[in-house]
Amino acid sequence: MMLMYCPECQDVIKISKVEHRSCYCGKASGRFDIDGSTIVLFGEAVPLRVSTNSLNEAVFHRSVRNKERKFNAFVVPLTSKRVKLKDN
Repeated sequence: MMLMYCPECQDVIKISKVEHRSCYCGKASGRFDIDGSTIVLFGEAVPLRVSTNSLNEAVFHRSVRNKERKFNAFVVPLTSKRVKLKDN
C-alpha cells in the first residue's frame, strides 16, 4: 500500500489509482500515474510504503488476541524509479 506524508500538517493519505488526493493543509498531494505502479507526488509529499501482509497480520492479532503488534512501513527514497516529483 502506498501512502504519502505531509511534514507540515502531519497528515497521512493513501495514494489513489482513481483520484488525485491532498493532505489537510494542501502542501502535499499525489496520485498513481497512468501505468498504475508509479506514484506522482506534488509539493512536500513524502512517499511511504506499508507492507499489506504485515498490516493484515497486525490487525488480525489485535482483533483475535487483543494484542499490540508492529507492522512494516518504509519511507520510499525519492530516487526510486516508482516515484515522480512534480512542481505544483
